[in-house]
Amino acid sequence: MKKEEFLAELASELRDLSKEDIARSLEFYGEMIDERVEDGMSVEDAVAELGGAEKVAQQVMAELPRERAAADGKKPWDDENWPLGADMDALGKNMDALGRKMGELGDELGRKMGALGDQIAAEYERAYEQPEEDDDGEREHSYDIAEPFTALDVQTGSSDVRVLRSGDGKTRVETERWGAVRETVEVRNGVLTVVHSFDAGEQRRKKGSLFGLKFLFTAGGSGSVTVYLADEMWESISVKTLSGNVEAEDLRARAALLSTKSGDVNARHLTVEGKLALESMSGDVDMDDLTAGELFARTMSGDVDADGVNVGAIELSSKSGDVDLESVLAQGTLCAESTSGDVSLHRCDGRDVLLRSTSGDIDGTLLTPKAEFRGRSVSGDVDLPQCEEGTGVCEASTTSGDVSIRIAP
Repeated sequence: MKKEEFLAELASELRDLSKEDIARSLEFYGEMIDERVEDGMSVEDAVAELGGAEKVAQQVMAELPRERAAADGKKPWDDENWPLGADMDALGKNMDALGRKMGELGDELGRKMGALGDQIAAEYERAYEQPEEDDDGEREHSYDIAEPFTALDVQTGSSDVRVLRSGDGKTRVETERWGAVRETVEVRNGVLTVVHSFDAGEQRRKKGSLFGLKFLFTAGGSGSVTVYLADEMWESISVKTLSGNVEAEDLRARAALLSTKSGDVNARHLTVEGKLALESMSGDVDMDDLTAGELFARTMSGDVDADGVNVGAIELSSKSGDVDLESVLAQGTLCAESTSGDVSLHRCDGRDVLLRSTSGDIDGTLLTPKAEFRGRSVSGDVDLPQCEEGTGVCEASTTSGDVSIRIAP
């Protein structure tokens, strides 16, 4: 259909409208056809795309009341153009009122929740953080240990533990506690035993209510333990805590274990003739200036850092953290691995060196060449030294990371 034919049919369909409305509609759709022709369509296709004169006329008749109302400065539902207009106005006003009410309720709820949080925090401070005093009114204690012993065993719940060398050659234990903590310091069968843990029988419960909401708050306990040991070769040093940090410095022992579930482990200037084990579940493990027959350090989600370590054999591992070594020497095997973290070493060495990661990079320098270098990466690059002589094996493997091993100058 031609443009003129379409406009003639449209005018016939709109015959009940005023001349001004018919002329405006014909002009509008005539320009629409011209624009589509300019865009490359044929006249016939442009007319066919409109859907026919009858359909266009129905659209014009439906929109005309709104256009007239807008021209008069009115809303389409302010007069007889839309019989439901009054209902829509009322609905809009109700929705506005509802919105304001919801805002007021939200503000009131926010104030009440803030007040509840402040009250619970106050209860927490009174029940947990305030010192749990003994009968003598003290929360800090110092124990001078005169009875002979050869080993140390410390067990705590959430308390931090430090084991240090004493400056006066005497052994003493200093404790500090908050909340419901059971404390025992004694020598049993030649072992200095320190127990500093949560006491369920002494836990403090607080009841409260706010805005009709009742709650029961239970306070636990925590604190700290510091053990000062004389400068002797101890048979064993064992420290175990659930969520506290563990620190040991300037000590000598034939065996040592420093373990925590969610805290950090820090070991410095230790000499252990046999096995030294450093363990954490979610904390970091740091070591500096250590000498040991065997060294095992592991964590699940923390980092492992070793600097200035000289051992017979060493095994360092983390599941999701990085493993960093600097100046670490092993007479036997040096093994470092991480599942999703990087493994890096600087000026380290061992008779055999085993480095593993799944999704991390492996990068570092060794002090001496090896008889054999083996490297593997599924999707990363591998760069290994080319040595004509050496002893031992260096094996570095990762799945999606890069491997780069060099011999230090």
